[in-house]
Amino acid sequence: MGIPRKLRLPVYIAKGTLLFLLAMVLMKASPALATDTKDASNTKDVSNDDTKGVQMLGVGDVAPDFELNASDGSTVKLSKLKGKTVVLYFYPKDNTPGCTKEACNIRDNWSEYKKRGWLVYGVSSDSIKSHEKFINDFSLPFPLLSDPDQTVQKLYGSYGKKKFAGREYEGTFRYTFVIGPDQKLLYVDRDVKVTEHSEDLFHAVDATK
Repeated sequence: MGIPRKLRLPVYIAKGTLLFLLAMVLMKASPALATDTKDASNTKDVSNDDTKGVQMLGVGDVAPDFELNASDGSTVKLSKLKGKTVVLYFYPKDNTPGCTKEACNIRDNWSEYKKRGWLVYGVSSDSIKSHEKFINDFSLPFPLLSDPDQTVQKLYGSYGKKKFAGREYEGTFRYTFVIGPDQKLLYVDRDVKVTEHSEDLFHAVDATK
């Protein structure tokens, strides 16, 4: 026996409300869900327009020094890389769609990075073990740095409040910094297109010469 016509609308509304509440519960139970879902896009993974109180570095600023453990077993300290051009890119999470596309774009343009003599380091909150797997899965030719407590991400203004599906949470912004031989910023990209990342960097830096 079907639902009487006069009761159909309340029943549909109740079902819709239940589905909405279930979705909200799932989102709260898995904070990474929002990041991973939106991370599949070719641009920034989520809205990150809340930059109040965050140091916004710009071209010409001295890049903040840092020291982090790398996936190749070394320790990377920026001040010891003076005289080299360094690409420091921050990304949300290993082995997620957008971050994989971004890393593979760098891999596929690696010959140009080597020709220019640029060093490349990816930075995320992931562990060294996670980085090693990511590198092995996609044959990445550059090291990844582990920043588990987000110290360096915050230093570069690449960590803070993000918004997705009407809720706020803290996470990593997909930002890239090109640091010149004098340790000053040559270029800052806060609107990274993951499938065009390298090409955009080369073009932007070349345009400053």
